[in-house]
Amino acid sequence: VNEGSTEIKTPHGVTAVTPGKFAFAPKGRAIAPFYLAQQPRFLARRTLRIESRIQQRKEFFHSRLGQMREERITHPRTLHLLHPGERHKTLRERMHERAIERHREIHEHLREKLRGQDNNQGENKSRALPRKELAKDNNEKENEKRRKPERKPHERTKRD
Repeated sequence: VNEGSTEIKTPHGVTAVTPGKFAFAPKGRAIAPFYLAQQPRFLARRTLRIESRIQQRKEFFHSRLGQMREERITHPRTLHLLHPGERHKTLRERMHERAIERHREIHEHLREKLRGQDNNQGENKSRALPRKELAKDNNEKENEKRRKPERKPHERTKRD
């Protein structure tokens, strides 16, 4: 164990392992876990290329953790002073509210656009009939074609 502590448990016993100590629990034998007199050779030979970086990062985070703790104590955050009864909203709730707001903005924009078209409709008669009336006219034309299909004149072949 390098840091902290752990326990090795087997049905035959428990051994607490602290930093700097080495323990072993054999798999097929009916004995309790035991301490080793020295570090195993395979573990002594095992070194990572990034072990120095790991140690540096660990030291940095430990110092940063202390600094963050001090900041939290000296500068406590104010939680919803305007609405003290309101609970913190989750990320999902905030995203949902934003989506609803965007939806409302889009609809408002479309309403304004339609109002502008209504004001210009007297000047520009390019769209005199509403869509429903145009659709009715198209349906009537298609139904008429089905009832009375256009007939092509029958060509007679000349007999020789």
